[in-house]
Amino acid sequence: MNVAELRTQLIEWLSDVKSWGNETTQNWDDYIYTPIQIQKYHMGDDFPESEFSDQPSTLYILMWTNCHEYQISAKSPDDNGTHKGYLGLTAKSRKPRTGETWQRGNDLHDGLFSKNTFDIIIKNIVRYELIAKVKTPKSVTVESCDCNNP
Repeated sequence: MNVAELRTQLIEWLSDVKSWGNETTQNWDDYIYTPIQIQKYHMGDDFPESEFSDQPSTLYILMWTNCHEYQISAKSPDDNGTHKGYLGLTAKSRKPRTGETWQRGNDLHDGLFSKNTFDIIIKNIVRYELIAKVKTPKSVTVESCDCNNP
């Protein structure tokens, strides 16, 4: 599977995932990055391209919520069947917790390059965003977003 086929497969799997309000205009191609693009995203424009080469069968999907950034790493299976491919998910807090100078992160689900692994990854993102319901007095009706409690 070449990089174009990998991109097409990822976009097909993502086609049912849409952000609220963008049901008809979601362009997932804008969320897919090559290895060099992902390094520039994380390290800035001063990133020396000569020190890092694109791996033609690897792509990354970046997604953001109010509190977190998610990165799905995708490596395509090879054509001769010796490498089955890979999908993996990492989550990173978009802002540090009070008193901390770093952003917390977690490795989440990973596995073979398959629709099943992809579906589990999407469910992991939903699970990561869910917060526990807290019993509140009846007079309290509005809950705030607590980005420090993933």
